[in-house]
Amino acid sequence: MPSPSGRPTRRRPTLTDVATAAGVSLGQASASINGAAGPSKATRERVLAVAKKIGYRPNQVASALARARSQRIGVAFALSHPFHSDIVECMYDAAGARGYELVLSGYAASRSVNRCAESLLDSRCDALVLVGASALTDDLLRTAGPARIVVVGSAKEIDGVDIVRSAGEAGARLAIDHLISLGHRRIACVDGGDLSGAEYRRTGYLEGMSERGLGDAVQLVSGGDTYAAGYAAGQRAKDMNHTAYVVYNDECAIGLIDAFRDSGRRVPEDVSVVGYDNEAAAQLPKIQLTTLSQDSSTIADLAIRQAVRAIEEPGSPSERLVVPPQLIVRATTASPPH
Repeated sequence: MPSPSGRPTRRRPTLTDVATAAGVSLGQASASINGAAGPSKATRERVLAVAKKIGYRPNQVASALARARSQRIGVAFALSHPFHSDIVECMYDAAGARGYELVLSGYAASRSVNRCAESLLDSRCDALVLVGASALTDDLLRTAGPARIVVVGSAKEIDGVDIVRSAGEAGARLAIDHLISLGHRRIACVDGGDLSGAEYRRTGYLEGMSERGLGDAVQLVSGGDTYAAGYAAGQRAKDMNHTAYVVYNDECAIGLIDAFRDSGRRVPEDVSVVGYDNEAAAQLPKIQLTTLSQDSSTIADLAIRQAVRAIEEPGSPSERLVVPPQLIVRATTASPPH
């Protein structure tokens, strides 16, 4: 039918169009888009790619009315954490392809994760995704009520709570093996304490050093997830004889490097540093930080998939999904001085 301007209107793509273009049944197309069980990984990925390509968007209003759902997924994330922003950005595509909208709520020192959850539930979100919320308190679980929780990062295992995280243990081992290949033996770890994912990275460091016969060189240095925490760690470690450091995250690693340089130690000529997250700052020409890259796109897609699965399949068992990181070698690692 022509529009008032005389130009023909473009027909909105339907689920049938998606199924036809992807070469699957209507049921498989629907299950793939809604994150339901059944289709293979390859089929699901093909259907989602076709849906995005042809501009298919489910009728969310009709779907919500039919199912008495809001078609909203609430996401709580740390306002100050660059990696969280990367995850959230990737979640938009993952949610949109499945017919859901995201509602965001940021937490900080002055605003708790529990308050974020309350705000998201007030917005009638059907499920909650908590990015980096490592401590699930009883209050938070009570606040969530029947709403399913998906945690991106580490958390204690609780029935009904899905966890999607980077394989921090494997990441620490990758960093250690890279440093050993350069000739390092005295490798220390700037730790993240009780921050999200820190336990796994710390375990990977401790076990990795022991497995490689370097247990006597183990040294944990108190750190954190900020530049200031890294700089303070560098000041404490300036007189240590370790030649390499595996650091909790990139922000902390950059602070550590500046502290070393301010004390007269060169990076990487005198000491090597490996970060974690592959944040934008790590890629700057003046920094070029060797780091572990988390697969933001895959982590985001899995988190949204689990949230949609929980909504579409009430009572489905919770899962623990682990995504391997990738070592990115840049300019902050080199052979130790002789």
